[in-house]
Amino acid sequence: MSAELFIALVFVGPGVAAFGLECLMFRLTRHRFWPLRLLPVALLALPAARVWEAWRYGGPFRQLTLLSWEIVTLSMVLGLVLGSLVGFLWAKRS
Repeated sequence: MSAELFIALVFVGPGVAAFGLECLMFRLTRHRFWPLRLLPVALLALPAARVWEAWRYGGPFRQLTLLSWEIVTLSMVLGLVLGSLVGFLWAKRS
């Protein structure tokens, strides 16, 4: 596996997974159980905890660790926002 593909999977993969999960949740909760649509937001707790841990404990690669986990978190947030938008429009159309 090339380095570019690995980096793309690590940093873009969580956003794509969050996008798919959010679209799926909007599709499954079209008429009932709409609070379950917020369930994928709980997935943001993992990278947020890793950012907190990296910030708190420091180390020689503190800035690099913070940057990488912040990129993963932002990718997930973007995936959730786009998934919510697409899911909302998809549910509205049907």
